[in-house]
Amino acid sequence: MKNGKDSTPPWAFLGVAPSAHDQLKCAKVWSSTRYPRSTKPLWQGSIYKHDKVRVAYVSADFCQHPVSYLTVGVFECHDRSKFEVTAISLGRDDQSEMRKRLVAAFDHFSDMLNLGEDDIAHLIKTAEIDILVDLSGLTQGSRTGVLTRRPAPVQINYLGYPGTMGSDYVDYIIADHFVIPKLNRGDYSEKVVYLPNTFQANDSQRKASDKISSRDEVGLPQNAFVFCCFNNNYKITPHCFDIWMRLLKQITRSVLWVLGESESAKRNLIKLHRVIEWVDFSPIFESPAAFVVVAVGMWATRLRCPSYPQRCLSYGHDLIEGGAALLIAISMTDEGLMESCDATIALAACR
Repeated sequence: MKNGKDSTPPWAFLGVAPSAHDQLKCAKVWSSTRYPRSTKPLWQGSIYKHDKVRVAYVSADFCQHPVSYLTVGVFECHDRSKFEVTAISLGRDDQSEMRKRLVAAFDHFSDMLNLGEDDIAHLIKTAEIDILVDLSGLTQGSRTGVLTRRPAPVQINYLGYPGTMGSDYVDYIIADHFVIPKLNRGDYSEKVVYLPNTFQANDSQRKASDKISSRDEVGLPQNAFVFCCFNNNYKITPHCFDIWMRLLKQITRSVLWVLGESESAKRNLIKLHRVIEWVDFSPIFESPAAFVVVAVGMWATRLRCPSYPQRCLSYGHDLIEGGAALLIAISMTDEGLMESCDATIALAACR
């Protein structure tokens, strides 16, 4: 990345990036090489005169996915007297209850999974969309090539990809003062739109499961202090894991409860340090997995440890609502977007 090569995907780099400036450099290299701006933008500056503002959300995750768990309430609550709301779905139809709710939440729901980027962009332009909100960014299933063609006057990066796109065809990123402090604004290619409290939306209709699992049921010792981190394992860096191990050694009868994604991930963590107590989280998973963290009730867990540098996003809110404590670390340096996500999640959950 430092040599200007696009060998590092920006999403993966978020897990190890030492600073917001490095995140920006990685995204710029990736976007300029793989997703350069079109020399023939579809929108040429025309002013639309609609009775309502036409907003389109584009995402590969309109299904049972954390992005949809967080945003479905937003779509339902748009003021229909002022906004006409469209979904552009780039992912599979999983036939879930969430998918059905999403379809009902929009004025128009367009499944464009099997269309090419040029066709999608032209359809957006033909629909005269005023504001195009990309909920996928540079994550899996995204279709950044649609944005490169500039099909809408205003193009926004929000939520699904928690970092800068590093391009000049995405105009804005939605954030708050926790996730993008003022001193970091120069490390984003987008203009920053600050929401007054927290950038993270949440669904007020989600409820915790009535089932509360006991420690015996999940294989945890009865009298231990349980630290947990259910983040994807790639977020656990050697430096972060070393801190956790030193905590465990200093606190009598404490254990670490982590998500055992794979045997290779377990082996790598064990190589870093000898784990005092290994508990495989995978048997707890039910469908949908995002509800399970709340369903466990967090009666079994005392404190959630933050991974570093990339933190929790959607599941941090679940932990707080489930009754667990969330350890927050706020940096006053240029550590970047992910550094303060835990703080804004805590604020969102408390409101």
